[in-house]
Amino acid sequence: MQDIPWQFSGNQGLYAREEVKLCINFLRTVANPSDSLNLFYLASSEIYPIKLSDLTLCSHYAKRRNKSLYSVFTELDSLTDLENISVESKEKIKNLLVDIDKYLKVAREETTGRLLYSFLTDTGYLKKLTKTPSLDNETKIQNLAKFFSHVRDFELVAKEDRVMIFVNYLNLLIEAGDDPPTVEADLDSDAVNVLTIHKAKGLEFRVVFLVSLVQGKFPWPRRSQSIELPDALIKEVLPTGDFHIQEERRLFYVGMTRAKEELYLTSAEDYGGRRLRKVSQFVFEALGGEVKDKEKKKASAMEAIERFAPKKESVKYKPAVEAKPLSLYYYQIDDYKTCPLKYKYVNILRVPIMEHHTVIYGRAMHEAVSRYYQHKISGKKMVLADILSAFKESFDPQGFIDLKHQEERLRVGQEALIRFFNDEERRNSKPKFIEEPFNFKLGDIKITGRFDRVDQEADGAVIMDFKTSEIKTQKDADKRAKESKQLILYSLAYQNIFGELPKKASLYFLESSIIGSTEVDEGDLDKIKEDISEVAEGIRKENFEATPAYMACTYCAYNQICPTAALR
Repeated sequence: MQDIPWQFSGNQGLYAREEVKLCINFLRTVANPSDSLNLFYLASSEIYPIKLSDLTLCSHYAKRRNKSLYSVFTELDSLTDLENISVESKEKIKNLLVDIDKYLKVAREETTGRLLYSFLTDTGYLKKLTKTPSLDNETKIQNLAKFFSHVRDFELVAKEDRVMIFVNYLNLLIEAGDDPPTVEADLDSDAVNVLTIHKAKGLEFRVVFLVSLVQGKFPWPRRSQSIELPDALIKEVLPTGDFHIQEERRLFYVGMTRAKEELYLTSAEDYGGRRLRKVSQFVFEALGGEVKDKEKKKASAMEAIERFAPKKESVKYKPAVEAKPLSLYYYQIDDYKTCPLKYKYVNILRVPIMEHHTVIYGRAMHEAVSRYYQHKISGKKMVLADILSAFKESFDPQGFIDLKHQEERLRVGQEALIRFFNDEERRNSKPKFIEEPFNFKLGDIKITGRFDRVDQEADGAVIMDFKTSEIKTQKDADKRAKESKQLILYSLAYQNIFGELPKKASLYFLESSIIGSTEVDEGDLDKIKEDISEVAEGIRKENFEATPAYMACTYCAYNQICPTAALR
C-alpha cells in the first residue's frame, strides 16, 4: 500500500506469475487456437487489452452456440447478435487474429523459444518492461528468463522442438504437479524480503518480522506421514518427547535469530475462520510471561476500506555501497565498458535474446577446433572427417537469414576447418593447455575466464584466442591483436597464476588461418587494471545508466527493446 519495494522468494509458483502465464497462454493458443480459455486470457492481457465487457459478450455467445471463441472472433463482422461490440474492441480483435495467423506460420519453421521471443519483442512487451525500470518489472524479466531456460532445456533433449510438442510436454509437467520456483530474490537489494524461515536459514537482516504466530499456524499441526517408517528400520537414536513440536521450536528459534537489531513477533485473533486464534505457545516461551492485552491493535473500519486504495508514491532510497566480493570475467567487463545498461540486461536481469547466427557459427567452429587439440594433447589421432563431423554436430541450424545463408555459412566453416587442419598438421605443434579455466584476485575482485590455448615455447609462453571474424591480411590481424583488451586481461591472468608475463599473445583467425600477435607489457596491464576497478566500482554503486552510441547500439542484441538505443 505504501509503495515500499518488496520481493518474494518462494519454493514454487513460476507458472502462476502473470508474465509467465502470458507466455504459457500464448503458446497454448498457437498450439490450439480453438482453446477458448487460453485465447480469452490472451485477449484480456495487457498486450491485447480488449474491453472486458465486449470480450465477455463474445465468450458467452461462443458458449451458447457451442463454438470456439476463435471462430466467433473470425465471424464477428457477420454476427448480428454481437453488432454492439465497440469499434475499438473489433479493431483489437482483428489485430489479435492477424498476430495469431502470423505466429501460426512462424511456428511451422521455428523452435518454441524463437517463437516465444518473437511474440514478446514484436508485441513490445519486453520493451515495455525495460522502459520503466522498477523492482517489479525487473523481477518479471528475470522470471521470463527462467521460463526461457525451461524452454531451452526442452529444446536440447527433444527430437523435434515445435510449439505443439512443447505445450503437450508442459501440460504433462503441470498435471504432474511441477511448478518451478520463481527467480531467487536479490537479498542485497533495498527492499522488504518476504520469505519462509527455511529460505532464511544462514541469512541475517537488520529487522525481522515473524508473522502468523498462532496455534495451528506456528507451530503447524502435526500430520502423520502417508507411509510411516517402522521404528525398527531406523538406525539413529529416536528423540524422546514430541519430536514435531521440538522441530517447530527449532524453526522458531532460527527465525528469531535472523534479526540483528530488531525483532517483531506478530499474531492476530481473527484470520477469517470460525474461531478466534490463540497466540502461539512459542511467543509465551520467548517472552517469558503473559502477552499483554493492551499490545493488541485493531484496524478501524476506514483502515480496512483503505487497504484497497491505490498504492502511494514513495521516495526510493539507494542502499549504501559496500565493497563486497565481486566476480567478473572478460565479457562482463567489456559489456559494462560498452554500456552499463547492457551489462545489467545480460548479467543481472538476464533478458532473453534471440541467439545470433554469428554466435551459433562461432560456437560450432570453436567446438571443432577444441576437440582437435584435445585429441592432440591426449596423443590420439584425429582425421579431417572427424573435425568436420564435430563442426556439423555443433552447428545449430537456427537464426540464419534463410536456408541459403545457413548453407553458405556451413560451407565457409568447412573450408576454414580444412585449411586449419592442414596447417596444424604441418606445424605439428602440441599445445600445453586447451580450454584451461583460470581465476585470480585483484584485491576483492575475482577475475575468472578460460584460456582457449596456451603453448609453452623455449623462450616463454604464448596464449592464443580463437576468432571467427573475417580478417584478410597479416597487418589487420596484428592490429586486432594489439588492440585486444581480452588478450591483455588473459596475459594479466597468466602473470598472476604463473608469475611471469607470456612471451606473446595471439588471435587465431580461423576462417583465414592468419595468426595476429602482440607483446603485452606492464603499461598494458596497468590500463586493464584501471578498467577492472572502474567497472567494479560502477557495479557496486548500481550505476547502470545507458551510454548509447551508434556503433555500439547497432550491434547490441537488445537494441529493439532498449529505450535509449541510438539507431538511425
